[in-house]
Order: sequence, then structure tokens, then C-alpha cells
Amino acid sequence: MLKCSLSVSNFVEVGKGCCGTGLLEVGPLCTPSTPVCENHAQYLFWDSIHPGESTYRCLSQYLAKQLLPKFTLQHPVVTWHRSCRHLIVNLIAIVFQRYVRQAGLDCIVSYSFRENAFVIKFFN
Repeated sequence: MLKCSLSVSNFVEVGKGCCGTGLLEVGPLCTPSTPVCENHAQYLFWDSIHPGESTYRCLSQYLAKQLLPKFTLQHPVVTWHRSCRHLIVNLIAIVFQRYVRQAGLDCIVSYSFRENAFVIKFFN
């Protein structure tokens, strides 16, 4: 799964994080005074262990394409599948939001059915 996401997403750096040296800093050690890379979208990791924003975006899009279609039913009589799908989407969003917040970032994770992708909005 991750290999496929890597080739599609064109990550430049996969061996170290964007925050600080990218080798030692974790969560709370990445403070506003810690230097960060210029283009965080090209980094697989935000710090030495937590995935970066682009990684979460790739993973969420993969889950949306692979997992969500399994929760839809094609029969027109069944109408509850939409609420079930929304429940699954919300659960995935909550899980990603917790991982991102563990990295010391403040964000809201939501799903856009129009774009068929998860949206991660970060706050400063």
C-alpha cells in the first residue's frame, strides 16, 4: 500500500522527517523555533516517526478508494447505506485526526464526497 502511494505522490525524502534534523525530533520537540524543511509536501514524515500531511492525504485517499466502496449497496430499495458510509468516513477522519494531533499539530480532518478525498485543515 505505502509503496504505491509513494510512487504516485512523488515524495522526495522518505528517510527522515521535515522537522529539525528529521532524525531525532518527535512531537513536542518540534516547536515553533525548530527549523523545518522548505517543502514539507515532499517529505514522507513530519518528524522522525509521525507521517506528514502529504502522507496522510495519500493514505486517506487510498482508504477512500479501497474501503468506502465496500460500504455502498447498489440496490435502490436500500437507503441506509449512505448513513453507514458517513459513519465509516467519520471514524476514519477521527483516527487520522488523532494521529496528526499526536504529532503536535492542530487540525480538523473531514471527507469531501464531492472530491472523493479526505481534507486535512491545519491551524497555526
